[in-house]
Amino acid sequence: MKVEVHSAKMRGADDLIWCALCHGKEFVYWADGKLVCYESKLETKDSRLIVTDCCVAEMPEYKRGLRVDGFGTIPSTTMPVARASATAEKILKEALKLIKARE
Repeated sequence: MKVEVHSAKMRGADDLIWCALCHGKEFVYWADGKLVCYESKLETKDSRLIVTDCCVAEMPEYKRGLRVDGFGTIPSTTMPVARASATAEKILKEALKLIKARE
């Protein structure tokens, strides 16, 4: 499967998990000291995963969950963190290439 990342940004871990919560994500990924969250669509006819937006944050050590403080009517919760799948690792690699190219 080919992975295409069109937009990627470094964020703080708190911003990344708050954004993930607000966008209805059930969990975020962790690999190689980084948190990863992304929006994507699969093009099955040509086996492409198109990542429209990807956020990456530094998190040196793996934790199974991160606390998200509530705000207003949104209650505090814990966002689960999964070790990255092979696909999520590919997405992270491509996102980091894109971020580095912009520096």
